[in-house]
Amino acid sequence: SLHVLSRGGKPLVIEPPDLVEEVRARFGELEVCPPSELPEGRFDLIFADEVDLGRETVRQRVLERLGEGGQLIISSPIPLGRKRWVKALNLHESPHVQERSALIVVESPTKARVISGFFGKASVGRVEGVPFYTVSSPFGLLRVMATGGHFYELDIDRETFGAKLGNGLTVYFRPTRSVIGALRRLSLETDEVYVATDPDAEGEKIAWDVRAVVTPFNPNVKRITYHEVTKRAITEALSNPGDFDSNLLHAQLLRRVEDAWIGLPLSLEVQRAFGIKVLSAGRVQTPVLGWVIERFESNRRDRVELLSLTLENGFRLVFKAPRGTFQAVMESGWVEVAGVSEEVRDVNPPPPHNTSSLLIEAAAFGIPSDEAMRLAQDLFERGFITYHRTDATTVSALGMHLAKEFLARKGMENLSKPRPWTSEGAHECIRPTRGMDAEEVGQEVEKGNLPPLSRRHLFLYGLIFNRFMASQMKAARVRYQDVKFVAGGTEVEVRLPIEVLERGFFEILPLKLSEFRFSPGRYRVAEFSKRVVGREPLYTEGDLVRLMRERGIGRPSTYALTIRKLRERGYVFRLGTGALVSTKLGKEVHSYLQERYSGLVSEERTKLLYQKMDEVERGEAKVGQVIEELRRELLGLQVKERNFST
Repeated sequence: SLHVLSRGGKPLVIEPPDLVEEVRARFGELEVCPPSELPEGRFDLIFADEVDLGRETVRQRVLERLGEGGQLIISSPIPLGRKRWVKALNLHESPHVQERSALIVVESPTKARVISGFFGKASVGRVEGVPFYTVSSPFGLLRVMATGGHFYELDIDRETFGAKLGNGLTVYFRPTRSVIGALRRLSLETDEVYVATDPDAEGEKIAWDVRAVVTPFNPNVKRITYHEVTKRAITEALSNPGDFDSNLLHAQLLRRVEDAWIGLPLSLEVQRAFGIKVLSAGRVQTPVLGWVIERFESNRRDRVELLSLTLENGFRLVFKAPRGTFQAVMESGWVEVAGVSEEVRDVNPPPPHNTSSLLIEAAAFGIPSDEAMRLAQDLFERGFITYHRTDATTVSALGMHLAKEFLARKGMENLSKPRPWTSEGAHECIRPTRGMDAEEVGQEVEKGNLPPLSRRHLFLYGLIFNRFMASQMKAARVRYQDVKFVAGGTEVEVRLPIEVLERGFFEILPLKLSEFRFSPGRYRVAEFSKRVVGREPLYTEGDLVRLMRERGIGRPSTYALTIRKLRERGYVFRLGTGALVSTKLGKEVHSYLQERYSGLVSEERTKLLYQKMDEVERGEAKVGQVIEELRRELLGLQVKERNFST
């Protein structure tokens, strides 16, 4: 006979699901009753809820009604404490209780839901207020929970802003107790813990925090990494767990300490000086603000004419020229074609996207960098693209195979040319995880076969997909016409694509051909227009990303964040054209920092520190030594708003 205890008459969740049928075959129908109504008699098997068994009266009643050799299975919507209670009650576990179980820990709730969904319909529970997913899999019973990001934040209220040097480096962190409680309780009830946070320095810091929290409760903690949220990648990662990376951890600690020792004190300083509590400063943020200010001032100081001339054949010639050129063109009414030549060129496809190139292209389409990163984060977590924070353009063998299959399916197998695009680092480029273009993905989303995506998601996915597929195709061959115009004494050279001889990757990334052909001679100007603009254009968000990348003071995880902070603090604003303009407040804050702390916020010192971070990440430098150098630098510059001494 069998009885199942319940609370409020609600059936308990029995895991795995096939256990229910087996139990029914052996014992008959399950009878559900609240603990207080458990009838007299002896029972061979009782399912009970841990919460119920936590009450002494219920626990005693259950023990009294178990027959000799009877089995107790603790099971509930939150099936915790099973092993602890079985051991405490000195009962024999059924074979089902001994099924292998594992806890997978990720950062994002979305990622937790997607990963659990790979193995079937998951049940949802909560512990310490933190949701988790439970599902049966080939790896046993899996529970997947998310930390919600960092759950140990630097304790900046301490005297040294959370980091102290003595015999070694001590870093103080303030915990999020609900997440820690959930991790400990879930790890108690599983055989193994797999830490599956992102494969970068931030993800590694979270991974080490998870390891530190759960090891006293379950020492069987393993690290798994993957570059795409797909069933294949997760299965492979679970089958081949790796090691925790102390170099990545130390690099992240260095970044956090640097921000606490420099960014936070400087932020407090400008808040005090300007009486605005939301202001901030930092080693990257301040030089980037300086670029915007410098370009804005140059743009206002050095002005030229922007001419738009529509010729008699309909061709529109747009160019910048010295002041007075427009008047000269108006007076003559003609533009001369002084020279024409043609050239056939092979055009190679661009490499697949990394973070910086994706943000640059997205900005060209009017998508702000922070929105582009948010959309990319969603696409990654929902399993549509590979990891989106990367400087790499490398394509894996799997990626090349995916592209080859897609091109063959579309009848373009003859245009396939697999390329690895090898670059430094362990990461891969940003690429799709499916051989489906944006239109096909959109159709599957509408049918409910894929996770939901907005139009903006699909647009960004299309940029990633098309760029990747083009990178795996043959070069194109194009005939160009080079034309030298002379307008009002100013020479303007224009290259016009006039014929595609071999389409190659242009099948995916089409080239717009010019409908115009020129020969030497004079062309009448049919329409004139002029604006006075800066000789150098104002920077866009894409320009800033490119500069941070080229000058070595940004990282994939900070490009968009830096620009967003400049906008949110009111240091810059974005015009409708996408150009960035510095504000009066931005100039004043930048000037204040340059006058007092130029050694801390200079571009050169920032680049040097980031190089040191890279050396720590590669294991070529010791984090304690670098932080000691940083401490000496701070003391040497006499930044005494807070006490940095140790």
